[in-house]
Amino acid sequence: MSQNGHPHPDRVKFIYNAQFPAATAVVLNYLLNNPHFTGRQGRQQGMDAMMAFYRPLAEEFHGELSVSEIQEMGRHCVERLAKQIADLCDGQRPAQRAIVTTLKIQSCFMAALNLHWAVLLGWSQF
Repeated sequence: MSQNGHPHPDRVKFIYNAQFPAATAVVLNYLLNNPHFTGRQGRQQGMDAMMAFYRPLAEEFHGELSVSEIQEMGRHCVERLAKQIADLCDGQRPAQRAIVTTLKIQSCFMAALNLHWAVLLGWSQF
């Protein structure tokens, strides 16, 4: 049991089925069947993307890390999210890439500030 009173098992099984034409099915199909990486790598990329956003929130809920540990993790996760945004912009034309990347990173930080964990990250000065 975690410090917040919520039980947690030793192992979590996550299974998700999606049916076309749902966007989720399109994304999962891309991750599992992309010729540029293996299905295992695709699953890992999907988990990495999910972890970059939800890990600080999940760790706070789990209740076993200190506030400073969650703050540091949150900063690292925002950096990972910013890199993911930059990777999305790689498909843009070079002249637009820098502008789009900057705007999206700024949007990412502003969205993070509106989340509950932004206070935990010590970003109240923004």
